Amino acid sequence: MTSRPLATVLAGLALLVTGCAGPSVSAPSTAGYPVTKIVDGDTVHVRRNGQDVKVRLLRINTTERGKFGYSQGQRQLAKLIGNRPVTLEFEDERRDRYGRELAYLIADGKNLNIEMVRSGWTRFYVKYGTGKYAKAFRRAENEAKSARRGLWSQ
Repeated sequence: MTSRPLATVLAGLALLVTGCAGPSVSAPSTAGYPVTKIVDGDTVHVRRNGQDVKVRLLRINTTERGKFGYSQGQRQLAKLIGNRPVTLEFEDERRDRYGRELAYLIADGKNLNIEMVRSGWTRFYVKYGTGKYAKAFRRAENEAKSARRGLWSQ
């Protein structure tokens, strides 16, 4: 037997190992997903794998429609996102009771959920736990309160 067939097999294995099989469907894109709609200050739609996916931002809860801070929170989230794609980072619980994915939105390395708290248009929402970024959320909330931003401006 010559070494040529063995080399062919090894080359084929090398291609498989280096990732030619591609990422799984649930793996986040390193390039990110475009935001197609900003529902309010804590809910967006992203385009993933050709589908519109509704995402609820973890650890924040912005003001509801018709109350002080609603439109400001929505505008602030739009400003933070801009035209940049976002990646989604998850905790243990992946969906809420409405079927929305629960995630942190990350754009250019920044956690936009924390940035929303820092802007003052939402509190650090701990009803369902504090999560892995609790210290950063608490610092952001204290900063917003001290600076009298957003909800603390009145």
